[in-house]
Amino acid sequence: MSKKDLRQPQGTFEKPAFSYLRARTLVPLLALLTAVSLSPALAQSVQRIAAIVNDEVISGYDLQQRMSLVLSSSGLQPSPEALKRLEPQVLRTLVDERLQLQEAERQEIEVDTREIAEAIADIGARNNLSPDQIESFLGQAGIDFATLQRQVYAELAWNKLIGQRFGSRVFISDEEVDSAYNRFLENSSKPQYRVAEIFLSVDSPEQDEEVRRTGQRLVEQIIAGAPFDAVAQQFSQASTAASGGDVGWVQEGQLAAELDEQLLKMRPGSVSAPIRTIGGYYIIAVLDRRETAAGADAMRSKISLSQVLIPLSPEASQEEISRALNKAKRAESQIRGCGSVERVAEQFPGALGNSIGTYTGSQLTENFRGAVMALRTGEVSAPVRSASGFHLLVVCDKEEELVQLPSRRDIHNRLFNQQIGMMSRRYLRDLRRDAVVEVR
Repeated sequence: MSKKDLRQPQGTFEKPAFSYLRARTLVPLLALLTAVSLSPALAQSVQRIAAIVNDEVISGYDLQQRMSLVLSSSGLQPSPEALKRLEPQVLRTLVDERLQLQEAERQEIEVDTREIAEAIADIGARNNLSPDQIESFLGQAGIDFATLQRQVYAELAWNKLIGQRFGSRVFISDEEVDSAYNRFLENSSKPQYRVAEIFLSVDSPEQDEEVRRTGQRLVEQIIAGAPFDAVAQQFSQASTAASGGDVGWVQEGQLAAELDEQLLKMRPGSVSAPIRTIGGYYIIAVLDRRETAAGADAMRSKISLSQVLIPLSPEASQEEISRALNKAKRAESQIRGCGSVERVAEQFPGALGNSIGTYTGSQLTENFRGAVMALRTGEVSAPVRSASGFHLLVVCDKEEELVQLPSRRDIHNRLFNQQIGMMSRRYLRDLRRDAVVEVR
């Protein structure tokens, strides 16, 4: 394969700082691979030009190979009607990939063959297959190994580009994490739903009906037996595509209003029709449902706390607040469990280090509760502001909870993923808007 075929600038690929932005190909799809027969029209049109993207050609062969990979790995039935409905969506994916590769090359993003090989080895490890076995397996399904290599390369390059361009711009504050955690506690007595999603974007009114029909066809195929996770991995444009669309456990009020309304009507094992929201169509599946008293359990849990307090007057100036906050962050990095609070406090003139007692979750103020309920014994919170100053709260002992609560890192990662996923979709939308694309 030539450098141009793979769109591979020479150099070293550096992994993004956020490892949870994973290429959707890097998931266990190969176990589903079966040989498929495409329609004679599609199979015989490999020499035609399927599309031109900013003067670069997507051939009929490219489209045929990707259709084979999508159909084989997603479990979709290759009926003439399915091929007719899905071909535009697969072609759109190829157009998007070409736009992403062109932008990555313009931004001098570097991905080398070693990184591609590691990614494919990762696919194999998830399926107990070596790269050679993967190549053989694909060949038995009529798929050129280079088709998988190109898809992996495109996804690695785009993720690298998004990481470099937007990773440093996304800031999730402690207050946002605390607020999300408190919402979880407030709503956690309500039923929880294990949800998976597929998102299909709509970039212009002219696309609306075409995308809705594609979504409806995917729903029909899922109902007929195609695995939801495999379909999500190939078609979804949400950040959850890499995990098969798995959103995790959610409660009423956590999803967009349109999705929330539909969710409350669904039972485990059911799949929604395409749901129109701002930006496109969602398909949601309810994988499981459970009744829980997680919020009540957390509120009754007892937690013993010590603190390092950096005093600060309520009338402090912004400069004084900044100095106190920097001091608190330095102290935070030095705390090693409750036994260290007095020693650490002594290093900061005016600071106080002491035990503040044992409380239930319901007895803590909202800002303290949000800061400590997700911590484990021995862990320290981020600085928490009160009228007295900045508190560093250390968990000395904690009653075992009856249910698992999300950690602050889990919440932070979810919020980060939402923001950077939105930025990625907007970036691609702008590339589409400025591109010259001719579909033939």
